[in-house]
Amino acid sequence: MKWTRTIPILGWLFLMWGAWAAAQGRLPRSHAVRAALMIDAGLSIGAHAVQIPAAISAAQPLGHSRRRITLLTMVFGATWYRTLA
Repeated sequence: MKWTRTIPILGWLFLMWGAWAAAQGRLPRSHAVRAALMIDAGLSIGAHAVQIPAAISAAQPLGHSRRRITLLTMVFGATWYRTLA
């Protein structure tokens, strides 16, 4: 795994923590933490979803299925499909 892929993984872990904390009623009252969660959600979900067509164009000719491309792009974003050989 390339080291740049750790950034999206950390983002997803932060979102999972936020979802868990909210479900437990333990989400910090800090506006900074809540803003960071909202920004992370927007980038992890929205920005990665927008990248799917470009990922399909880059990875499908290399033999990757659309399902695999979509999954890996949602998890890693451009750090996945831009590093394809």
